[in-house]
Amino acid sequence: MSEETCDIHDVTRAASDLVAFGCSIGAMHLYDGFARMQFSHVVSTYVNEIIQAVDEGILSAIQGIQEIREEYTDLSSKVLFYAQNSAGVLAGAIQF
Repeated sequence: MSEETCDIHDVTRAASDLVAFGCSIGAMHLYDGFARMQFSHVVSTYVNEIIQAVDEGILSAIQGIQEIREEYTDLSSKVLFYAQNSAGVLAGAIQF
């Protein structure tokens, strides 16, 4: 995707993907309803700020998409880290 072809619609599509990913993470890993709701709120607030910054011209559309992709990647790596560690702890408990 190039700078010229990128617009606010691409940013909102990327934001929607991040919110959906955040909701699925919350549903799988957060068992407390309040914590799940709070996590979803934080993700939604973050993407709304990015969309607003792009809409106001503070960020270009490509910068907004890059910010959202970086957050998606960071969130993915954290989920993978915790999943691997909890699997290791579970295997150790079973072995014990």
